[in-house]
Amino acid sequence: MNIYEDSLYQNLRERYIQMVIDTPSAERVISMMDKVVENHDNWPPDKTGRWVGYVQCILIEVEKVTTVKEEREYTRPFFHEIYSLAGYDIPETIEI
Repeated sequence: MNIYEDSLYQNLRERYIQMVIDTPSAERVISMMDKVVENHDNWPPDKTGRWVGYVQCILIEVEKVTTVKEEREYTRPFFHEIYSLAGYDIPETIEI
């Protein structure tokens, strides 16, 4: 269990729920982020990333409560710390 990842996914869950609490997507986002928090230790990292990415797509494209840039800036320090702890190089930023 990675305590840093635990706090990251709990943090994202709380952030994303606040963004969608009064929207039609609230139930889906809450359900998905609950599953991410409960299962990220048992899932392959790419599955966890896909689930978070899907939620972010709902927030950005469906509910329009955030942007790609805002989420990249918010999550980048968390993921860079996780990469560092795992011994991975920090990936180059690619602007879109």
